[in-house]
Amino acid sequence: MDTINVTFNDGTKKIYPKGVTYQEISKDFSLPNSILGVKINNEVNSLDTVAKADVNLVFFDVTDLNGYMMYKSALKMIFELALNRVLPGSKIFYDHSVPKGML
Repeated sequence: MDTINVTFNDGTKKIYPKGVTYQEISKDFSLPNSILGVKINNEVNSLDTVAKADVNLVFFDVTDLNGYMMYKSALKMIFELALNRVLPGSKIFYDHSVPKGML
């Protein structure tokens, strides 16, 4: 069985089977449901990305800028799906939000 070495931002290292997703790796943390994404070798990726080689990674949540942007994008997508279901064919435009409009 092939394995990969994963180095976390605190310097700890763990061995996982090759082909595991980062979502499965995130379950080893105390609050896996708050994790929104992962930086793999300093590149932002989704949790469904498959681990293929040794990596340095950092999990992030909504308190990180990347996590906050992912959260806002998800809210927009949910809004668009709901609006399209209620008013089919409607068009949505996002202008600049008011200060603290999306927290």
